[in-house]
Amino acid sequence: MKVQIKDLYPNPYRDMDNYPINKDKVKTLVDSIQQTGFWDNILARKKGSKYQIAYGHHRLAAIREVLEPNDEVDIPVKELTDALMLKIMANENMDDWKATPQVIDETVRVTKKFLEEHPEEKVPYHGKENRYSNETNNVAAFLGWDAYRVYYSLERLKMIDDDKVEHSVFTELPTERAARNFVDVVKKYDIPKERQKAVVERYKEKGGGEIGMRDAAMEEMFVPKTRVSNSDKNIKQFDAEFASVDAIAEDLRMAISRLSRLCDDIGVPQYWNGINWTIRLKETLRRTNTDIEKFINQI
Repeated sequence: MKVQIKDLYPNPYRDMDNYPINKDKVKTLVDSIQQTGFWDNILARKKGSKYQIAYGHHRLAAIREVLEPNDEVDIPVKELTDALMLKIMANENMDDWKATPQVIDETVRVTKKFLEEHPEEKVPYHGKENRYSNETNNVAAFLGWDAYRVYYSLERLKMIDDDKVEHSVFTELPTERAARNFVDVVKKYDIPKERQKAVVERYKEKGGGEIGMRDAAMEEMFVPKTRVSNSDKNIKQFDAEFASVDAIAEDLRMAISRLSRLCDDIGVPQYWNGINWTIRLKETLRRTNTDIEKFINQI
């Protein structure tokens, strides 16, 4: 169907403020259109006198640069439900922006709101995770995502709504894993909003995954800006060793927690490959605990 460019509008479920158009991608498309012409890689539906596109937002931006508002383009126009428009938007965003915290959170936010307003669109969740809330499972089922991804996204959105974290901080984090690590340190160290951006900046400078985020939080929260004995090599060495112990201690706590859950599920194997695992586990933990107690008494 031939449609005037001025009558084409974005997908109503795509927040253009949170998903700004990628100028480099538009430039590439402009060059392509100028060389080979416009191909109908835009899907739309008619809504009143307007045409809302389901996908192809970068192509729309490109043809607006190449053609005039009254020019016509030949595109497929179909009857698309609101639910289908939202699903198509989610797929396009993941393709354009990959799995960044920003795109995940915005997609989850708009889907949650849509399902609250249209409960008839909920579908059964058939994933493996059964420990999440109905809200989490409903959003995951609708989008076809794993429930854990939706769970962590809803956690971030709640922190934003509760004014515990600035929304802009998550736009600075490159990966979903980094966002989860950031949430963990904010909760663990009770990092106030005014210092959270500094933590993210430290992390981006150094990297290092979970431990890197933890180190960035500790440096921002606990390391004095100026030290009385900054030149003292012994103090520097003590500082480095303490940071290492803190990281390892956290890993140990997490490992013990995982082992504890595993023991609850399957029990402790008495013998396997000639080893009594009950005795070995107790001895390992006992030795570690003895060393820790000695050091606590020393300091």
